[in-house]
Amino acid sequence: MAKPFLQQIAEHFHSLTSQPGATALYQFRFIFHNQRAGIFLCHYLEQCANARPLLLPECTTMNSLIRRRLHLSGGEDPNNELLVIHKIYLAYLEVMGLGPEERPFEDFYDLGQALLRDFDDIDKHLIEVDSFLENLRNHKELTEDLSTFLSQRQWSAVSKLIYAKDPDWSVLERVNEMATEETETKTEEEQKKKEATKKMQEMKKRFLDFWIKLPDIYRRAKSLMKEEGLAYEGMMLREATEQIKEGQLSLTDDGMITVFVGLNAQTPAMYRILDHFRDSGKDTDKDKAIFYWDYFTDPILKSPGLAGSFVRYNTTNYPT
Repeated sequence: MAKPFLQQIAEHFHSLTSQPGATALYQFRFIFHNQRAGIFLCHYLEQCANARPLLLPECTTMNSLIRRRLHLSGGEDPNNELLVIHKIYLAYLEVMGLGPEERPFEDFYDLGQALLRDFDDIDKHLIEVDSFLENLRNHKELTEDLSTFLSQRQWSAVSKLIYAKDPDWSVLERVNEMATEETETKTEEEQKKKEATKKMQEMKKRFLDFWIKLPDIYRRAKSLMKEEGLAYEGMMLREATEQIKEGQLSLTDDGMITVFVGLNAQTPAMYRILDHFRDSGKDTDKDKAIFYWDYFTDPILKSPGLAGSFVRYNTTNYPT
């Protein structure tokens, strides 16, 4: 039976660092997708040591490393997401010109979670926010009459964007059914239709106003987070890539050799950071990063699908 991947890694590095004159084990830093893998690596290293004293290496994740180097707070704090969403909430109120009594935090929370996911994806993929959100705002559906394509449940969701405390579904029904509704007089029908149309236009204006101001909400929220050392994952990765590009940050200047173990498909921001590690040792002819991939089998390497393309990209650009 084949040994577990992490056990093979542990045995390899224990043997490598036990040689006379070899780099000590504690001078390696192991980067995993999650902390759990690091716990198993340390367990296997202890087995290799056979109860002899052993200085274990640092085992961490990329997020933890970058958070520490950028001097950000939060870490693994389970309340960190709540604090981040609250900053988005404050930015939302400020940009939209609302008060907390008009949009309480508990009413905003679901929308805040959705915005956090969107902002996270934007930053992880290094998307230029203004052009992206402008294209989104200009999408055909956003310029149509809301009553033509929204169900009652969808309108309830939309109402969260336009901070309507009580979504007035009857307005949509009035616009849709006006043509077939029988009223007492033509004048009364026209008046009701005019009122319903006016209210619909106001709702549509507020709906589109949210998308117009979304880039400002995004930027203001990030500004508020920076003031208190907070960051969500995508924001943190984007900040690191920008500082690396401008020469303000190096993740390889501490003398450690970084070993990446078992990573898989990554975002553009993460690949930029991996490039930084890979290229840092080229001028000194001394590797500052080593990559180990957990999929060296023909079925995976030769897979024609998306999984196979990630495997080939990783093994080609970041060889072991």
